[in-house]
Amino acid sequence: MNKAKRKNILIDLSDLKHPNCGFGQIAINYSKRFANLPIEGLHFFYLLPNCYPKIHSKNVTSVLVRNRKIRKWFPFTLPKVDIWHSVNQYNKLYRQSPKFIFTIHDLNFLFEQEGQKRQEFLQRIQQKIDKATIITTISHYVADEIKKIH
Repeated sequence: MNKAKRKNILIDLSDLKHPNCGFGQIAINYSKRFANLPIEGLHFFYLLPNCYPKIHSKNVTSVLVRNRKIRKWFPFTLPKVDIWHSVNQYNKLYRQSPKFIFTIHDLNFLFEQEGQKRQEFLQRIQQKIDKATIITTISHYVADEIKKIH
């Protein structure tokens, strides 16, 4: 397929640094699943923690994150992509891309936080909702909770 027509998708798998946590497990499953997808015309860029080995696949390019703390320059080191998908709803978007897929896993903070902290979480989620091209949820329950607060 012509590379000009190929869609580049960045999947933020930085939670692979915590393989025993929920988001870490999700990242592991995503990394395996997308690496084996035989879809012509799609190429995946995996944003990986520096401590994680590169993933080798025909349709995957690994991008190791050496130091996210250099926020001023970090976005410029990332590839330009057509779609950005963050596995973790709390990860920061580092580069504007034409399309952003936002997956909401839970809204536990609504029940665990109060006052200012709760408002800050709501604002962060709302900012990502506003930027998102597509919003997905992991369950009907989460989708229903979102409808309640909107």
